[in-house]
Amino acid sequence: MGKYLLRFLGGLMNKKLKNKNYLIGLIMFILTLIFSYMSYVGVFFLHKYKDILEMYENPLVPNFFTFYIWIFIYIFSLLFLLLPFIKKLSMTNEEIYYEKLVPLFIFWNMANGIYVVMVNNNYLMPALIGFMAYALILINLVKTIDQNKDFSKKYKYLITLPTGIHAGWIIFSVFTNIMMVLFENRKDSYSTFAIIISLILLILASAMVLFVFKENKNPGLIIGFLFSLIGIIARQRPSSSFQNSNYIVFIGAIVLFIITSLVAIYIFKFIKEK
Repeated sequence: MGKYLLRFLGGLMNKKLKNKNYLIGLIMFILTLIFSYMSYVGVFFLHKYKDILEMYENPLVPNFFTFYIWIFIYIFSLLFLLLPFIKKLSMTNEEIYYEKLVPLFIFWNMANGIYVVMVNNNYLMPALIGFMAYALILINLVKTIDQNKDFSKKYKYLITLPTGIHAGWIIFSVFTNIMMVLFENRKDSYSTFAIIISLILLILASAMVLFVFKENKNPGLIIGFLFSLIGIIARQRPSSSFQNSNYIVFIGAIVLFIITSLVAIYIFKFIKEK
């Protein structure tokens, strides 16, 4: 019995791995994990990612505890790859998965890799371009999932929500990277001018995630974005151990958290998707 079961599982895995998109996606995800580990420990690159954030400290860098969201992102990225093995896909959903979603999975892993290589070697502008591409790919992935309602509902907790959370976090992080580029050669990243720019960028980030949410009502987008704001609030609060904590950014992040939440609820309840 066990022999036949192993043969069946082996045949099933062989079928999945024969799909070119799937195989490339698997390889790219393994490379993403390797690059992320090297970024964390500082192997191969000039700097650790944490060191880069400290070198270009600014009001839009969230508390470091929020970066543990990457564990969540990578766990659910693995589950994305395991979906054909843990769920029986219909012919329609199988086509959506292999032909529409897996290519976008490949592209975001590529953009992630470009960003990691650039930012950890202190090339901030190319890193920002790579990160913007990363965000656009994820937005497209959220949109593609949302367009296929049956797939979206059936795999809500395995694919839809985690992808939204991933995208919401990355959308916010784009503006952190913009701030890093803007103040790359300046020592006054907490000047009055820098605080004003930070607040403007926070508003733009909120507007962007709400626009994407209006077009694709994936609650994960709001969850990922609000989690980022919690990181800003925690880092900028007056009682924080962070020596550059700023009360204006702290209040601004709280106000934006409330406004974003209320607008998202309004959109979810009263505005229909196109």
